[in-house]
Amino acid sequence: MLLNPLPYTKVFAAAGSEFTSTTDVQGKYRIEYFNPACPGFQITYHNPIIAELHYSRFHPRKTEYLPYFLTREKESHCNGLAVYDYRVNVILALQSSFHYHIDFPVDMMVLRGSAGLYNPDETPILVGEVDSESGAYYDFDWQPDKKIIPTYDLNDGGRDDGVVPGILVESATGDKKTFYPVDKLEEAKVFGIYFGTILGQPDQDTTPKGLVTKISEQAIQNTDLYVIRTSTGELVAEQKGLSSGALAKGEKDSHFQFLVRLRGRLGEIFRPNRNFERWQVQDGVKPQFRQRNYDHLRPGEQVTLYLINRVTGCTGQKTVTLGKSYGGDSDLSTVVDEIKMYPPNLKVWAVRRPARNTADQQLPDQMIGSESAGFTTDQWVAVYTEWLGHNDSPLPPALADYGFTGRLARVVAPNQLAAVTADSPHLAHFSIQPGQQVQMIRLPEKSLSRQHFYVQASAAPKYRNPSFATQRADKQSLGHFVPIKVPIFNEEMARQAGISQPSNLNLFHHWEYRPELKFSQYDLDVHSLQVVSIDKREQVKVRDQLKTPTIMEPEDTLLTLFYSLFVPEVEALKGWSKTEEFIFSVENREVAVKVGEKQQVSVAELSKIRRLDTDGLITLTRFRSFFRLTYSFVYSCRCSVF
Repeated sequence: MLLNPLPYTKVFAAAGSEFTSTTDVQGKYRIEYFNPACPGFQITYHNPIIAELHYSRFHPRKTEYLPYFLTREKESHCNGLAVYDYRVNVILALQSSFHYHIDFPVDMMVLRGSAGLYNPDETPILVGEVDSESGAYYDFDWQPDKKIIPTYDLNDGGRDDGVVPGILVESATGDKKTFYPVDKLEEAKVFGIYFGTILGQPDQDTTPKGLVTKISEQAIQNTDLYVIRTSTGELVAEQKGLSSGALAKGEKDSHFQFLVRLRGRLGEIFRPNRNFERWQVQDGVKPQFRQRNYDHLRPGEQVTLYLINRVTGCTGQKTVTLGKSYGGDSDLSTVVDEIKMYPPNLKVWAVRRPARNTADQQLPDQMIGSESAGFTTDQWVAVYTEWLGHNDSPLPPALADYGFTGRLARVVAPNQLAAVTADSPHLAHFSIQPGQQVQMIRLPEKSLSRQHFYVQASAAPKYRNPSFATQRADKQSLGHFVPIKVPIFNEEMARQAGISQPSNLNLFHHWEYRPELKFSQYDLDVHSLQVVSIDKREQVKVRDQLKTPTIMEPEDTLLTLFYSLFVPEVEALKGWSKTEEFIFSVENREVAVKVGEKQQVSVAELSKIRRLDTDGLITLTRFRSFFRLTYSFVYSCRCSVF
């Protein structure tokens, strides 16, 4: 309800257009009108007094006003029988025809403003014709023609050496040249080779992918608006979709306008023929606010507007103080500054719990980075979601039923995804709510869990039966998806920091937008870990570290891992990492590993790793995906995967 008087407001009587007045600076008015001649019988004249107010609708080039009328109906009774009885005439002569204090309580507030869709770099998303099922084009940007750093294995170490693009600068005396790295590959004249190190260009594209580049008008109109009472977190109103006139015609960017009407308990109270509840329903007001006898919004309160585009997932929010200074006109509108909508601040990641045994119960849970993997021997894999505001502020629980929908899918054919329903039916579709949520994946038998898994998000709530992308093309996907933030492991930083323990590697992830979170399950069976030693009498001894863990001895000369490693049979979707390779690593000694059944790999010259005791770290490294995870051997020997 407005607390200030409304000056310069038109007030008129329905009895005739000439009966018009205007409120003064104190909101007061005086109006006179005439009733028709009194007939020869009793009659009651109904005389509506109407106050004409306005609220404005946002338009990029002009201000449009819409009328809002408040009506007070007054009755005037006429007794025409007075002409027949002088006694009645005396009584009527004593009656007054004045009406005092016909007040108009204004109990409606209007919020108006505009919003637009942007990418994280503040680039506006364009509007135009889109030939896509989803109504949007996405930037996958694989850049197949882009120059890439060549790979070399000049020291025959079984893995690629580090390559850094650079230039050679000759000294002033001309007797030597100095190598300087360059940031852009196009500027390189030579390549610097670093044996056995990972330097230079990373093996994974760390730029955002799957962001929207173009959207159709129909897709923009599929935007929902939610009004949340800031003090209590209550959902006040919901608007599903935009009106046809919300978009400015002829504009190329994705800006649109919105308007919210908020009535209090005195709204339209003097119009008995107007059903208050029906009016509130038409404006999307929630059930509790459809009752007159409720704690309605008041001027000076704050509400937060949340906008969610149900095609791209772009979200935006703005907190507004209701009401304004009504000192100059009868405009009921509160202007809301532009709301910028960005891809959602939605993080999705997976955590695995490695298999444990009685001798190794302290093995920590480990995050699975984007395009990385776990093992079929893991106890479980959990998928986490965290949905926050763009400033990392918490979102209200009232949006729990109006968030996104997630799906766990797997590759069933080349470039073809399908929901994982048989293995984890509860993950076929799951609600993504504000805050952090967890979805548990119970791994089935090895043959079924050795898959490429994809966690996708749709912008529609679960109750709307959302659709998901099933294939991927250069500019679009067949279905809907929401760009999500996934963890990407920075192996180079971890190496420079000297981090080797899996429990510390979770700190070396950064978050980038991707169309989905992808992780795989591999089947690794370690048969034995044999150590060959030659004593002073040149007698050869072989012992299995898995059966009898011992401290490395000076006589140990060869360490051999016997294993079987199986990868998913169906090829994964095109990603942003180079072809994966596996490395067997003991301390800093690394040897390439082959995929297949009954394989073996050996590490010689064990003098540098003799300090390893039964708690030593033995790792199986998976490069090209920037992630480390751990496979638990019997007792304390460990095998980790990057």
